[in-house]
Amino acid sequence: MGTANTLPLKEIHHPENNMIPQKAITLPAGLRLAVGPLSWANDVLEDPGADISLETCLSDAAETGYQGVELGRKFPRDAATLRPLLASHGLALASVWHSGELAERGVGEEMKAVARHAELLREMECKVMAYGEVAMMTPGSPLDAPMSERLTMPKTEVVAYAARLTEFAKRLAGEYDLKLAYHHHLMMVAETFDEISDIFGRTGEEAGLLLDTGHAVAGGFDYTRLIERFGDRIVHIHLKDVRGPVLPKRSGV
Repeated sequence: MGTANTLPLKEIHHPENNMIPQKAITLPAGLRLAVGPLSWANDVLEDPGADISLETCLSDAAETGYQGVELGRKFPRDAATLRPLLASHGLALASVWHSGELAERGVGEEMKAVARHAELLREMECKVMAYGEVAMMTPGSPLDAPMSERLTMPKTEVVAYAARLTEFAKRLAGEYDLKLAYHHHLMMVAETFDEISDIFGRTGEEAGLLLDTGHAVAGGFDYTRLIERFGDRIVHIHLKDVRGPVLPKRSGV
């Protein structure tokens, strides 16, 4: 594990368990371990962790041995404030989640929507941006709906969607020096192994993949299948646990 000021292209992020001592972790060359703010506060539900300060989050992360953090709702969104704050804890910014809508809009519109996030990442010298597809989701409160009610992308739209993802990834790289890390995710258009393969297998090399172990298991497949098929395209990793007893309830079974 190096001491570079920026996280390298391939990163591991652990959003669930921030109690793993650094000395117990041996990472391959070129990978560093970061933690997500979900360990302290939820970005969708405001009540969990509302009483936990950002200082506590950063201090805990640094003391546990993490080398970086992903951005959360409690973080400042300007580099002039964020950079010295993270540096004071010896942490780097790993990435930022972008809620994309390329399933239903064009690349030009998406570039306008992502500009603020992308500019912050560039100023913070990040190299990857996590992209989650939030268009074409169950109406209302999709994250509260049973997984069985998820909307799926029509087969006839997959080719065009993959082309937009590729073009978006090219523009992110060209304008912001960022690698797109496409996040397969429950309740979104790329949940199952077949859906991910169908979409991602049609994208160009410019588009990188975010491997999420928890979403893979909950999506019904072994995450090692993604490594076997798209290992050379994986640029960011989320390590997550899954509560087995909860899955049947969320699946609507």
